Amino acid sequence: MNLLCAWADSCSPLNIFANPTKDKLMQRLENVDAHNYYTHLIANKQRASITCGYAGQHKGKAIYATDAFEPGDRIWSEFPFVAMQHQENKPNIQCCALCFIPLVDARVEWERAHNSAEASIAFADTNHDSLATFSELEKTIEYVRGVKVRNSEEILKHDFLTALDNAVVCEQCGEVYCSNNCQTIAYWEYHSLCCSYSLRNDSAMGRFKEHSIAINEIFLLAAKVVANVVLLYLKHSDLEKARFAVDQFHKLDWWDVVVSEEDVRDSGQTMEEYKASFRDLISQTFACFQAGLEENLETLFRVEREQYSSITSVDEVCSACEDILNVDFFAKIVGMFEMNSISMEIDHPLQALNAELQEMSNLENEAKNRVARTLELASASTSSTSSSSEERSLREENFCLDKKPLPGPFIGVEGTALFSLICTMNHSCLPNCIVVYGHNGEAHVHAIQAIQPKDELCIEYIDTDRSYDERQYELREYHFRCQCMKCMREECAGDSE
Repeated sequence: MNLLCAWADSCSPLNIFANPTKDKLMQRLENVDAHNYYTHLIANKQRASITCGYAGQHKGKAIYATDAFEPGDRIWSEFPFVAMQHQENKPNIQCCALCFIPLVDARVEWERAHNSAEASIAFADTNHDSLATFSELEKTIEYVRGVKVRNSEEILKHDFLTALDNAVVCEQCGEVYCSNNCQTIAYWEYHSLCCSYSLRNDSAMGRFKEHSIAINEIFLLAAKVVANVVLLYLKHSDLEKARFAVDQFHKLDWWDVVVSEEDVRDSGQTMEEYKASFRDLISQTFACFQAGLEENLETLFRVEREQYSSITSVDEVCSACEDILNVDFFAKIVGMFEMNSISMEIDHPLQALNAELQEMSNLENEAKNRVARTLELASASTSSTSSSSEERSLREENFCLDKKPLPGPFIGVEGTALFSLICTMNHSCLPNCIVVYGHNGEAHVHAIQAIQPKDELCIEYIDTDRSYDERQYELREYHFRCQCMKCMREECAGDSE
């Protein structure tokens, strides 16, 4: 929380979002079903003092505060509508495929941190006596829990080091979960229709998975969404109800989101020719997915015979769901992710522990202090720049050959996520909110400016430290021109540097 407050303190104290006309700007959503949907979503968020309204034709839907907030306040928390870990991040750290809590071997992770800390000490020609043992790490975790309980703070509902040994693995495809509960939820939400049913991916869905990893992993997210809609249809026999949550997101065709005039110019093709190549690719992709989906529906109806006894055939389901089982819908779902999803960054468990220890730096506990020092040294070892000293370089090379500390012992979970409420927030180059993650995929929205009731809550979609022209250029992929006070001021001043 201190980091959030430090950032907030560095911002202008003026509430740039105060607007005498904000009563007129915050309008009720005209669509009654949409209004009820967002009202229900918000009601399920404990103490979430927010509402969803209409901000005019330029912005569309927006999230507004209904209470005042100070910098650092948590406004609400939310689990993703759908998310995934990046493929390139998976070799660095494993996590639950549903809640995304990191799954680690505690001793291995501590050894990595310890080795990196030793390397840092070796470079400084000091001894290793101040480094903590694994036993002290375990005692420190219990100490942190005890402090939080005594201070009547939120009791930690998780272990800092969730054991990989206790993970639950899908026997069919190898997908990993932190618990039987997460595996069961995933099965009924999407996995029963997205499972490759093959550790070697030699099934129809396995081939779709390999195709997506090679071309664009966003295809895997789109598959999750479509599978979820189909499963909801099987549950309710109502396609409109099944797809309603998805329909609330703004969607354009994939090629309309990602294709730029510069790309077309460089290709030597016309705009239509260039977009046609994307249409062809998405058609091939959907054909792969549909083959896997139909194969998995057959498996689902066979395995869950009692659950789906009234279903006569896969063709019956595909026909009833034809409005979402087509190339056009799939292309819009992919475009939806390109436009609306945000990054998911979950700290490595030891990094999260280190942050907690920094919050308790004024408390004296020998084991805690040694663990904190070890983690700080490990972090310094991997983030510091190389010395120009030949002696230091040689010492580093010899040490690494001996201990082999992995580069970056604190690599966390990285991925992409789509949230029903968070992704409804609009962009501002002077945001009043920030999104941060805790120990899993649950995201937390915090205030970084003083916020008054009826103020619109905004986040930044891009790097807002860039020049006016650079910001407007980057925002083109979101298909709007920012008209926040910062942009209006710089545009009027002609500050385009």
